[in-house]
Amino acid sequence: MAFAISMGCFFNRVSTLIACPPEMKFGRMANRPVGRLMGLVMPVLRKFAHRKPAAATLEPTALTGGRFGVVLAPLAGLPGAKGYEGGS
Repeated sequence: MAFAISMGCFFNRVSTLIACPPEMKFGRMANRPVGRLMGLVMPVLRKFAHRKPAAATLEPTALTGGRFGVVLAPLAGLPGAKGYEGGS
């Protein structure tokens, strides 16, 4: 059953991709001055974009205070729970 579902999803995505028309404007923009300028600017932007966020250390009791505390408290030791800053 899982194989049939995955193949159905795969064929759905492939057929959607084939049905989409190509974006010619983006291809033309890359060969113009704006595209060349972006080629020069992108390495600088990537340098600033790869900053690591400050790691937060949260106790399991701090995670229970938010709206989804019941769900987050058991996940306190996992890496994904470190980015949670509470109750939004």
